[in-house]
Amino acid sequence: MIVPMASSEPKSNFAGLRVLSLESRRGPEMAKLIANYGGEAMVAASMREVPLESNTDALAFARKLFAGEFEMVIFLTGVGTRALARVAETLYPLEEYLAELRKIGVVARGPKPLAVLRE
Repeated sequence: MIVPMASSEPKSNFAGLRVLSLESRRGPEMAKLIANYGGEAMVAASMREVPLESNTDALAFARKLFAGEFEMVIFLTGVGTRALARVAETLYPLEEYLAELRKIGVVARGPKPLAVLRE
């Protein structure tokens, strides 16, 4: 199959292309917007919120942190950083959780997780 080179002129729509939207909260709205511009929307949530009491992965993280199984933790979002602390608090006092984080390398990718960590 021969694929023509892309034109340097901007397109006014997606011209039937499949467009991926990693949207979790506004998925239907994004799908409609993509369709309005001639695209075939594929909407997949990039994140999901899980109630604290059933967040087994976050609880397992907290247990492994306290067992000394991490050398470094990377926080990507402020919301995730705060939620993880709330989950850890269901098992350990917040001050103890923070003390464990101080023992390892902590990286914040951007200002939002950094602001939460500074709180």
